[in-house]
Amino acid sequence: MILKNNKMISGQPLRSDQIQIVQMHSFLNLLNVMIMQLTMINDLFDQDKPFSELLEEAFRLTELIRDKSEFGVINQRSIRFEEQLWNTTERVLSWEIPLTEREEVQQAEQIFREIFTILRQRLKELKIQFEYPDRWIEFDLNEFKEDFQRFFRAMQKNSKGRFNIVHNLAEKGEMDYLIHFEVDSDRGNRIIMPVVFKDVIRDLVANARKYTEPGGRIDAGISLKDQTLRFSVQDTGMGIPQEELDKVFTYGYRATNARHMRTMGGGFGLTKALMVTQKLKGELMIQSELSKGTTVAIELPVESVSEVVRREDLLQAGCKKAIAGPALAVGYV
Repeated sequence: MILKNNKMISGQPLRSDQIQIVQMHSFLNLLNVMIMQLTMINDLFDQDKPFSELLEEAFRLTELIRDKSEFGVINQRSIRFEEQLWNTTERVLSWEIPLTEREEVQQAEQIFREIFTILRQRLKELKIQFEYPDRWIEFDLNEFKEDFQRFFRAMQKNSKGRFNIVHNLAEKGEMDYLIHFEVDSDRGNRIIMPVVFKDVIRDLVANARKYTEPGGRIDAGISLKDQTLRFSVQDTGMGIPQEELDKVFTYGYRATNARHMRTMGGGFGLTKALMVTQKLKGELMIQSELSKGTTVAIELPVESVSEVVRREDLLQAGCKKAIAGPALAVGYV
């Protein structure tokens, strides 16, 4: 069964608070991962709970996002949160604690470092996204690919050994994910897209991994050719019930066969994908079969793009405009 957004997928209009949460979906996911890790290492200590204040700060940060706080406030609180985390971790590791607890804290510290590498990158991109919501940005192709490799490494490290991610079939073990991620562009070593669409790609690849058991395969591709930007991701996961294919784009909806799974997300990945695709006058296709997998494909027209700005130029300029409220203040058409 195939659904296209301009024919059979309608969705419900989103409220402004829902739009804010959908926009910040990837950032919230990272915070949720950190909250989970902080909770686990905090529970290692029976009396003195050294990470309790950090947990409270992480929850306050999520509330700031949900309350549509200004980006500058969120950015400053994120910087302060990171400083507190390193100070607390260093203090705990200076204690005389059992080897098992020490190793758990050290492992969590490595995960936090991977997450914050990605988080800092997301904050830079969110800054661009809030200030230039409709602007197409030019990325260096090698840096673009490396961003996703960091994303895959952090995903694997956060699993704490439950699975590995490999990109070569010859290296694949029984519990390894095989992820093929290809990017091609007819603009040489550059590729263009709105920053928010890069977020969509990340979210949909993460969804494919999340709903595919270890040992499965995920194929993702991005192509910029003939004035069209195409993205497709295909997995060998659990699939979506046919009668729910049009519902999974609804805000917060999770397919019935996936509701038993513990995830760090809020069920907004496809909601965001459709919202952004429609905003950019593109087309989205979804195809799924239970126990066999799901394919999501998006096409965006490029010929109407009047201006493209290099990502490096925006970052060097500092993006100093005042920021408040959601960038994509639109619902579904």
